[in-house]
Amino acid sequence: MKNITIGLFTYQRPNYLKRQLKFFEDLGFNFRLLILDGSQDKDIQITNERIACSFKTEYYNIIDVKDRHVFFSNKLDTEFAAWCADDDLIVPSYYSNAAKFLSENKEYSVATGKLYTFHDWHKFGGNGYFLRNFLGGSYDIYLGDIAEKIIRKDQAYAMGCPPTFYGIRRSDNVVLFCKHISKLKLYSSIERLENITNLLLGGIKVIDTLMGFRDYSSEPIREPKRDDPKLYISHDDTNILAEIISLELTGKCSDEILKYYKSYAWPLPLRPDQNGGKAAVYNKISRVESLLNLYFAHHYHDFESDVTKALKNAVSNFN
Repeated sequence: MKNITIGLFTYQRPNYLKRQLKFFEDLGFNFRLLILDGSQDKDIQITNERIACSFKTEYYNIIDVKDRHVFFSNKLDTEFAAWCADDDLIVPSYYSNAAKFLSENKEYSVATGKLYTFHDWHKFGGNGYFLRNFLGGSYDIYLGDIAEKIIRKDQAYAMGCPPTFYGIRRSDNVVLFCKHISKLKLYSSIERLENITNLLLGGIKVIDTLMGFRDYSSEPIREPKRDDPKLYISHDDTNILAEIISLELTGKCSDEILKYYKSYAWPLPLRPDQNGGKAAVYNKISRVESLLNLYFAHHYHDFESDVTKALKNAVSNFN
């Protein structure tokens, strides 16, 4: 489908960028793709640009993550859009299926899909991978007011559900998000803004299609601007999020109700973990499972053999 644009966010990790692009290529990616590189190291910038060129994709180096989002928004000329990260493997057919769902269901703002957690052995010097269902929960949230929808979304995330960040959304969703993103300071607040704007514009749903694989074994990003866990939520950003809710809903409800809605800008002290408190176990059993998955994963999991082949390439050529 030519009416979808994807923004791939990457930072200082050419090996992960190459892996995701090869995964797209192996499974037949045919959308407009923008590589949004925040890398500050010049050599890595050059490497990432070469990788993007080899896969015939657009490449842009923009250091600040908020500026990258705004740049992406300004580049949009399609009905639908999505973001992805360099370390998580998204199945291209998901984009088509989710866009079709949104076309047929106007009450929804974002559509996500089924998402396995992905655990490979490269950090232990081995080959192969195993999959878990730590994000196997679901949600279908479109009824109720904004406060009710925020509560239901937070409950869904606490149980372990696919995040909306990877979801297909209409371009006006991206525009609304980027209208306010520069007002915030913390990365966590930007994530919260994304959830709020999604629900201001409609519902969110996990549809019955494979979205991909979230890599729980990937290397963490090291960057000075990443949040200090002690400052995951800031008082200033919470007030800004409340004012964004007020700005978007003023005139659509009473002042009393609006005050109530603003109180849900961020009522929780911390975002709950999205894996239900579970952790992957690397042991002899999962090692055997990982080797079998290289060739037979589609027999044990809900996807086709071409995905197994693409995953084998992803882990076998990762360096």
